[in-house]
Amino acid sequence: MREEGYDPDEPIREEDIISPAVIRKRLGLSQRQFAAVIHLPVATLQNWEQGRTLMDPSARALMRILAREPEAALRALGAAA
Repeated sequence: MREEGYDPDEPIREEDIISPAVIRKRLGLSQRQFAAVIHLPVATLQNWEQGRTLMDPSARALMRILAREPEAALRALGAAA
């Protein structure tokens, strides 16, 4: 992440809390990996990241949890933190 200009220790901005692209990059995951972790098709994630479709309320809640408590969320989803 650091080599791509992202600081994993940087505080999370409110507007980034439900941005799947920001969250995915903070976790150091590819689109394919992130989609697998959150159990959805890669195309759905791509649509969200590119603004073609909006996330439903439950997806926004999951993004908020992943942004604020990534280790706990990844454990709960069965992924390695």
